[in-house]
Amino acid sequence: MARKKKGWTQSKESEQSVSAVNPQVPSTSSEKTYLREILRTPEVVKQRTEKKTRRVTEARCLTEREFLNELKRKEEEKNRVQEGKDQRKMEREEKKKKKELDQTLKKRIKTNKNTKKRLAKNKENDSSLAKDQSDSTCTYCNGNYMDDNSDDEDWVKCTRCTDWYHESCTGKFGHELSHFVCNKH
Repeated sequence: MARKKKGWTQSKESEQSVSAVNPQVPSTSSEKTYLREILRTPEVVKQRTEKKTRRVTEARCLTEREFLNELKRKEEEKNRVQEGKDQRKMEREEKKKKKELDQTLKKRIKTNKNTKKRLAKNKENDSSLAKDQSDSTCTYCNGNYMDDNSDDEDWVKCTRCTDWYHESCTGKFGHELSHFVCNKH
């Protein structure tokens, strides 16, 4: 079957053979295409900055009282706004100084607490040392363990209060010493 279209004829078979031979894929060998032609590069668009100008609505006499009063009012408004800014700035600076002062005080307090803790530990160590030294004395006769040169006499500890006694000061011997309780209890 042949089809007619605007003065020329073409068969279905010839249409298929042409499309099979000439696929619609662009060829890079026959045409030179450059990367810049394929990829679009962004263009920088400069924004026009308009110069701000004062609008003058009407001609004025610069020495008129109304104009001078308006200028004075605008200047006062400007000064009032600037004073407000300066006041807020001073308040911020004072607040910042106060915060820094509080932080330094907190640091001092913390270091003082650490110093107190350290001193308390040292006092505990001193008191435990003194207690150890007091532990080395006989509670009954106040004899010191270090001064006791007799190797044959043993020391006995109270099971309730952990005070130390000479064996001879307890008045007990043998099996009774293993469960010794002093006269305080």
